[in-house]
Amino acid sequence: MLLVVLSACVLAQESVLGESSVLEYANGGHNVYRSLRFKRPDGTMFSPFDEGLRFYKPGANSLSPDRRYSIVSFSAEGDLDDSSGVSGHTEYLCAFVRMKDGCVVHVAQDAVCGGEWHPPHQWSINIEPIFDNPPNAADIYAVYASKYKSGYQVSQPPILAYLAEGTTFDNLLACDPPNAGTRSAYSKLLVQLRGDGDTENAAKLKKILSGDGSGTSIHVAPVESGAWAVHAVISKKAYLYGRPDKSSVTRSYLVQGDSVLVNKSSLSQGFMALRYRQKNGNIIERWIRCEDVNACSTGN
Repeated sequence: MLLVVLSACVLAQESVLGESSVLEYANGGHNVYRSLRFKRPDGTMFSPFDEGLRFYKPGANSLSPDRRYSIVSFSAEGDLDDSSGVSGHTEYLCAFVRMKDGCVVHVAQDAVCGGEWHPPHQWSINIEPIFDNPPNAADIYAVYASKYKSGYQVSQPPILAYLAEGTTFDNLLACDPPNAGTRSAYSKLLVQLRGDGDTENAAKLKKILSGDGSGTSIHVAPVESGAWAVHAVISKKAYLYGRPDKSSVTRSYLVQGDSVLVNKSSLSQGFMALRYRQKNGNIIERWIRCEDVNACSTGN
């Protein structure tokens, strides 16, 4: 009996490994899974996909040769209303997930899903711009505010009707993280979410905008590129902050010798806005004590 239970547990979960991240298929059996989560290098997880979908077991070649993308096959069930009445309908789709951050960059169906990978990450049936235009806050706000959508899709929360099929608001946050450049679009999007009564996503976005979340802070105001200056970290361990006060300290830190960009015009209570390029190429924006980068004194 114990062996049967253990065997069932093994079948219930499947993982696709990127360079430092994982796609975890869970709650499954018979090669079908009910949930799919993305696990970041720091161990945190989020779901780029909506509830109620059926995910199919990833094949041996689901990951691109360079491990930068993975294809996910899934289906969504719903009602189809036509002249003969209402009937059940299943739509089969595939999604392309960027493995560095979990962003679903594109959702397709039919012939596109029948392709295969070629090095480094070319998809053989590329009749659609798969990798060129991942979701971004400005575009989503524009179409969401217009209330224009193709067909008669009714979604709850309403914003789902304006996102790629099967994806969530969390996916937008992963694809286009809130930062200085996206603050305006996300601020307007917050107003729209509140107006539609989407309390869950509105609260989530408000927390990020206010810098209270553990993720990206967007307190850095947009500035001209010339306002940023290169400095080196001079402290052995320089902690990063979500906003310019000591109570917003994060677990992230830089070490002596790290090169960063700081914005001197943002000086506030001994803190400066900082930009730092991580090893994976991502640029994060936080706050740092100016004394940790020797940027407070004149002439620096």
